[in-house]
Amino acid sequence: MPQLDPTSFASQLFWLVVTFTFLYVVMARVIVPRIAGILEDRKGRLAEDLDKAEASRSSAEDARLDYEAALVKARNDAGALIAKATAAMAEDATEQHSKLDESLSKQMANAEKQLRATRKEALDKMVPVAVESARLVVEKLIGHAPDASKAEALVNRLAGER
Repeated sequence: MPQLDPTSFASQLFWLVVTFTFLYVVMARVIVPRIAGILEDRKGRLAEDLDKAEASRSSAEDARLDYEAALVKARNDAGALIAKATAAMAEDATEQHSKLDESLSKQMANAEKQLRATRKEALDKMVPVAVESARLVVEKLIGHAPDASKAEALVNRLAGER
């Protein structure tokens, strides 16, 4: 094998040094700066993306706080509207109840008035019938008819007791 021949060791070492130096120079001057530039760009983009993410997170937090504030305001407004509607309905119900009470009171008074008038009219119509009936009953019992004015006074007195 030619690599193991001791006579060629000097030339092999020379070419090893030349090749290693060439590769070292190429790596140090070309490849490593490119890799370093790529890493710097990547680091810059990463920092920029982190800044954007922080700004987005901050914006999202502000939006969430605004949403929660709007939600609280909407709930309070809804509660106020419900309270206002409930109060209006209660007031309307009270007003209708008082109108109904008034109407029923008037109807009750009219009904009582009509009842008294009808009762008086019925009693007025019954008095002559009752007087005649009392006279006939007394005549059947004792055999002669009592005086009409006495029978009428008795019926009127009994009708007035009720």
